[in-house]
Amino acid sequence: MRYIVGLVLFAITLFGEEIKWANSWNEALKLAKEEQKLIMLVVSQPHCGACQFFKDITLEDDEVISEVNRYYIPITLDIDEVPNNLYVTATPTIRFFTPQGKKIRYKIVGGLNAKQFLPRIRKLREVFYQHRR
Repeated sequence: MRYIVGLVLFAITLFGEEIKWANSWNEALKLAKEEQKLIMLVVSQPHCGACQFFKDITLEDDEVISEVNRYYIPITLDIDEVPNNLYVTATPTIRFFTPQGKKIRYKIVGGLNAKQFLPRIRKLREVFYQHRR
């Protein structure tokens, strides 16, 4: 019986939901316009411990995955690929954009855990959708 329970738990984690990342800025913009979702840009760099934590722990949390997939079009870029007008100097930095691609004057900096990250993206989403009514 323990073997079956272990196998079922393994299968659930193996086939669990993942964040649906856009492959490019143009794809993210197209999807955001079609689905009327905010764009969430995650900027990271290799050899960044906080970036690795954010990616491996925070962005693997089931509640984070659900929130991001439901309300955001996520995309990730290396810090070297980010346009200068975004002023990203630390990683990870998470920037947000309207469905039309306009930069929102709100960002999250640092390798937050899910408990810290979720309230921030939920609040941004709530404010955005309230103003759209």
